[in-house]
Amino acid sequence: MNKLVDIVWKTGRWIWDNKERAVLGVLVIALLVCVYIVIDPPATEPVPPPPPPRAQGEVDVPEPPAAPPEPIQPDYDLDELVTQNPFWANPR
Repeated sequence: MNKLVDIVWKTGRWIWDNKERAVLGVLVIALLVCVYIVIDPPATEPVPPPPPPRAQGEVDVPEPPAAPPEPIQPDYDLDELVTQNPFWANPR
């Protein structure tokens, strides 16, 4: 039992003394796993689309919606709201 405790103690002491290296090693391993997943993604089986529904008997086709109303025209001329830039070469 003392030998096992000694091994655990030395391993813990090494990790504490070299914690920066241990964290770097864990991060490098995580990066390699992520790169492996991106390069070789797990195979997925394609799911076929469901078959289209089949109508039985007569089908009621709805009427198309009514046309939208025409937009209301303002009582003023929109060009009157535009002011000319005095630096334009070709004024209106």
